[in-house]
Amino acid sequence: MSIRVVHGASESSFEISGQPIYFVAEKLRDILNVPTQFISYLDGRLVSNNYVLSRDNRVLEFVKPFGHKGGLPDFWSEIELFEFFGNKAMERMVEAGLDLESNSVIPKSEVISWNDWLQNLEEPRLEIPARVDIKKEIIQMNGENYHIDQEMAAIVKSILDAKGAWITTAEMQKKYPEYIVNDRVDNVIRRKLYTHKSGIGDYIEGSWRGYHLTSRKE
Repeated sequence: MSIRVVHGASESSFEISGQPIYFVAEKLRDILNVPTQFISYLDGRLVSNNYVLSRDNRVLEFVKPFGHKGGLPDFWSEIELFEFFGNKAMERMVEAGLDLESNSVIPKSEVISWNDWLQNLEEPRLEIPARVDIKKEIIQMNGENYHIDQEMAAIVKSILDAKGAWITTAEMQKKYPEYIVNDRVDNVIRRKLYTHKSGIGDYIEGSWRGYHLTSRKE
């Protein structure tokens, strides 16, 4: 069944089920004058541009994000994430390190980062064999569990969530204020994380820009 695609005053119906929205937008850019930056509404609800269309969908609308009343909420529940991204994208995100067990809600900044990561298919994924459970004080490296206190776990989680991008200690504290209480986060990283028996320190690089994940140091 065809899906009605709308952008402003332009609209038409197409057989596009099974395709991600960003691919449809690129395909119909000249036909419907779809802008490079857009927000997608599928059957009246906001969805990720990576959402895969199904035969049950009826109307896909592309909207310019600037000045639009609709926007991304500040915090997202697990149910909202699945509704926004779709099952296939969520499976990829969990495989890549999205932690739904330790976090009851996900901040908007992280949702945007995941959306960018999903859409940038040419960017290689930085493979770090680490999983962190802040509340249980566990870090898993290469399938093996190690004890790590909650503050260090929250720092590692902040760096992992950035997926290779630089993150400052102030941003870490803002993200996990209930866990990261030490005013000298740099000291915690240099004196504890760099020497932690799990080996996570081998994947963390620091500079004046903050900290980020890097390839394993030889």
